[in-house]
Amino acid sequence: MLMFSLVPLLAAGLLAQDARLEHDGAYWVRTLNAPVGMGPSSRLKVSTQGHVILRGAAGDQVTFTLTERVKARSEAEAHRMLGNVKTITRTLPEVTTFVVEPMAADNVIIELQVHIPHGITSTILNTRAGDIEAYDLEGNLQLETSAGFIRCDRIHGGVAGRTGGGEIRLGKIGGPVRCLSGGGSIFVDSAGGDANCHTVGGEIVVHEAGGALVLSTEGGNIQVFKAASSVEAHTSEGVIEVGQAGGTVFADTRGGSIQVGSAHGVKGESGA
Repeated sequence: MLMFSLVPLLAAGLLAQDARLEHDGAYWVRTLNAPVGMGPSSRLKVSTQGHVILRGAAGDQVTFTLTERVKARSEAEAHRMLGNVKTITRTLPEVTTFVVEPMAADNVIIELQVHIPHGITSTILNTRAGDIEAYDLEGNLQLETSAGFIRCDRIHGGVAGRTGGGEIRLGKIGGPVRCLSGGGSIFVDSAGGDANCHTVGGEIVVHEAGGALVLSTEGGNIQVFKAASSVEAHTSEGVIEVGQAGGTVFADTRGGSIQVGSAHGVKGESGA
């Protein structure tokens, strides 16, 4: 089943019922709230542009809030720059795909919040040129942005995050972690399983991991406080520090020292 809606500025449909346009200082702010028509699947895929925030929610209904901000001299000018909003919902037995396409001017600041109930077991998000945040979710997350930071906390499942350029900062993650940044540091407070993190440029810091670690950076320090299993750490130029590892530490750096507190064996190579 395919549900398609094109929401024009002044139409009597979804936007006229649920959108608000308010004047807030130098900005005109338009807010649109609506439910997402989920099918039988417990998996959700979201595609959009701009800043996206995923939040856990009570009940069994997925909803979204789209907020657009623009500087304009008049309400009429704001309407012209805000443009239309197109939403597409595709429901299949295995996944529901929700697409939000704001047709706004380049100077419009866009933020999409998606409220996700605990029954959703997996969420896939792809945004073009925007930051990603996710909090208080039960299922697994797969997050990707072409450019922007990724921040997650209080996620019961696993997290896979990829950014073309930006920092990745993860709080408490109940499952495994996979991180890839085209240029930015990676910070993990707690991973419930294995963690595999790579960045083209930046430091990597892991405070605690319940499984094995594979960490690599092409320019930056690597610091691990505690890992339940083995640690594999590679940096082209930087210091590697491992406080405690439940398995063997494999470490190599071409431009820094290697420091290991306790581990079940150490295999290291330093070019310093």
